[in-house]
Amino acid sequence: YSVTKIAHLSGEWKNELGSIMTLKFEPTNSALSGTYKSLVGEHPHDTKELNEPLVGFYNIKEPQMPTIAFWSCSAFTGQYFNENNQEVIKTTWILRSSEPSLGQDWEGTRVGTDIFLRVAK
Repeated sequence: YSVTKIAHLSGEWKNELGSIMTLKFEPTNSALSGTYKSLVGEHPHDTKELNEPLVGFYNIKEPQMPTIAFWSCSAFTGQYFNENNQEVIKTTWILRSSEPSLGQDWEGTRVGTDIFLRVAK
């Protein structure tokens, strides 16, 4: 994918697991807001539906690189690409969950990647 300047990130984006990220782009203050809806829960075997508000920002000098946070212990950072009219946000995420002891703390942080495609209007 080639990097392009973005006019906006507003709209719906869907990842490979079917989660929907709805973004509202604020070009005057480099802010993002919206919601994140997922059938994938905070733990690997948790299938509870999540519908959470999200907040974020983008770098004014490089607006194709948004950082988005939602849930109280999760964040996505990524980059916007557009190649052949296929809009993509490629992200890396970190998810922190509560653990009962310091000895089990190693289980509390998960890191992964997601690819979000713009949902056609």
